[in-house]
This record gives sequence, C-alpha cells and structure tokens, in this order.
Amino acid sequence: MRIPLTRKALLPAALGIAALILSACGPMVNTTISHNRYDPLPADAQVVVLSETDPVPAEAEPIGQTSIYNSSVSQRAGYDFTVEKAKTEARSKGGNLLKITKLIPKTKGQNKFELYADIMHIPENSMFLTSVPQSNDTLARMNFAKIYFFRPTAGMVNYDLYINDQKIGTTRDNWKQEATVEARPGTEIWGQTESKQKLVLDIEPGATYFIRCGLKMGDNIGVPVFEIIDREEGIKLYNTIP
Repeated sequence: MRIPLTRKALLPAALGIAALILSACGPMVNTTISHNRYDPLPADAQVVVLSETDPVPAEAEPIGQTSIYNSSVSQRAGYDFTVEKAKTEARSKGGNLLKITKLIPKTKGQNKFELYADIMHIPENSMFLTSVPQSNDTLARMNFAKIYFFRPTAGMVNYDLYINDQKIGTTRDNWKQEATVEARPGTEIWGQTESKQKLVLDIEPGATYFIRCGLKMGDNIGVPVFEIIDREEGIKLYNTIP
C-alpha cells in the first residue's frame, strides 16, 4: 500500500537538499575564539594579511583561528575571494590582522582553496596598518603576485581597468585597488576610452607591482596610460589615497 507524502513529511527532505546546495555553492567557514575578545570592526576596516613566513608584530594579540574551505566551479573560489571571506571573519571578531598558517591552492582541473589563519588584533596606530607587508612568500609558492593600482586624479574621464579579460574596477579620482594575479609572461593590463591602451607585464611569482593609472592626450577625450612605480614611492602614493 502506498502512503501519500504530506507537506510535513517533505519539509525535512527539502531542507536537507537546500542545505546541500548552499554548502556546495558557498565556502565552508569555521571560526573559533580562544583569547581576547574585541568588538566587531566596520565592514570596510583594513585587515592586514601576513603570509606563512611573514613575522608577526610583537604588539599583536591573538584572538582565535579561522578556516575557509572554498570549492566552486565559479571564479568566486579564487584566492582573493577566499582571503576576503577570512577578512570578514576577522572583522566580525574585532581582528585587524590575519596570519596565514596554511594555504592549499587550487589543484589542476579544480578551483579550490583551503585557508587556515590566526586572527589577531594590533593597535590602530601600528605601522602594519599603514604600509604594505614586505613579502609575498605564500603567493610565490602558489605562483601568484600582487598588483596595487592607484589613480590620484582623474579629471573628467574615468575608464574601466582590465587584466587580460577580467575587469578589475573603474578608475576615478582618488581611486586604488589591489589584485592578486597568476604569475605568467605577457599579462595585459589595459583600458579603453577613444582607443585601447595596454601595458604588457611578465609577472613574477611573489612579486609586488605598483601601477599608476592616468590619462594622456588623445584626439578627443584622452587615452589611458599606465606607469610602473618603484616600491618605496608606490607605497607612499598608494597610502595617501583614503
């Protein structure tokens, strides 16, 4: 004899399927607090990320640990997305420093990252909050590099900025943005107004680049121009932009 399924009987199964779908689409996050407790920080508060081999500043106070397991067929499973999730966890616990303790990059044919990090708190006047960390050892091991883009003044013309086929953002007055990119030769950084202009870089693993985005004279409204700035000057210019 067949027993008809009621809505109540179907509900647990539906919830279970929904949970499986959600876990498959988004990263799994596990955060524990074991030390000092702080109030949550604003969503836009700066969080410094240190690699596995970067030294931890003496004034850093431990708060807890977080782990992110991110597996997805979409681009949201990339390095930047995974680290941003860890930063969000840090801010929610009052942390402004992440010390990566283990990072497992995507494997061939997959887009998966596993990140393990200590959440810490450092004083707001610490130099670690006003300068770029000195090394990118973890990125080098993963065959990645970091690019810091900035545009102090834009005038009347903004333009979209791309790395190869991926849009990074739209340049404008007092604009800055960092990007983590795969280390490989022939990387194209470009923008387009009345014409397309590009900068071709051979990206080295673990390297840090500072690129000033600007505009130069064209036939009508001007065309994009990109300038590589040395590290010391780049840090100063980048940090002057709010």
